[in-house]
Amino acid sequence: MIFLGTAAAECYPNPFCTCPSCELARRSSDPKLRRRRSSMLFDETMMIDFNADAMAACGDYGVALDKLDHVLITHMHEDHFDYWNAAFPLMAVNPARTLTFYTSQEGYDGLMPILEAACRLPHPQLAQQMRDMMKISRFEVMPRFEPRPIGDKVVTALPARHDGFFTNEKGFSYLIEKDGKTTLYASDTGRFFPETMAYLSKVVLDTLVIEGTFGQNILSETAGHLDRESLCLMLDTMFEQGTLTKNSRIYVTHIGHKGVYTHYDYQAYLDEHYHGQVVVAWDGLRI
Repeated sequence: MIFLGTAAAECYPNPFCTCPSCELARRSSDPKLRRRRSSMLFDETMMIDFNADAMAACGDYGVALDKLDHVLITHMHEDHFDYWNAAFPLMAVNPARTLTFYTSQEGYDGLMPILEAACRLPHPQLAQQMRDMMKISRFEVMPRFEPRPIGDKVVTALPARHDGFFTNEKGFSYLIEKDGKTTLYASDTGRFFPETMAYLSKVVLDTLVIEGTFGQNILSETAGHLDRESLCLMLDTMFEQGTLTKNSRIYVTHIGHKGVYTHYDYQAYLDEHYHGQVVVAWDGLRI
């Protein structure tokens, strides 16, 4: 697994922002202080989220996507899904592979009319590129709380509190089982719904990737993101119910500049509570 990006929607620093956090990151050459928008390559056949930044990240970290088959979309926000990326397999020397994108029913219902309309626009080059992209793209709806075989893995979509672009769309966290190991990728979650936490009470995680977007900026209990306090609440609950153990590896991603923390500040705060077991991820980190 490799983190292709670990920032919230606007990158870190936000190029339009001159707050102290962004200015510090902008002046620094430390790669842990500068972040692309969040996505992860789980292995050579599966990616979680597919934003525009992932293309440059692959080049920087020596990653090829020539074997990529499956893309799990957490939700339909621009920092998690950029459909124009589906054009680039068509530009490869080798024949283009079909990519299957997995999403919620609400995400599917919102996106498909947009793509179908784009294929009919009175702009020949644009419409033809959209039709070509549709030929190598498949979209499948993931049911909630139902384990589903995908390639050599079993994937379960767990509903999150975070809203997507479309009516009634809620984000997904993805529980991925492969080779006897279990990983939960939980970006853009907010506090877990009771039913999601109850489902996880029957699971022991080898690896957890979880958002920590707002850092010191404390949010309401119903917010669609986590801050440092709600992040620790989610972790403590998972430790208490046995979802996390002393052997679990835990990584925090989706870091926003409005949380004020630098990478090292956030890591120091988490070290006080978890004694090094929780790691603030950075772009290019390989697990």
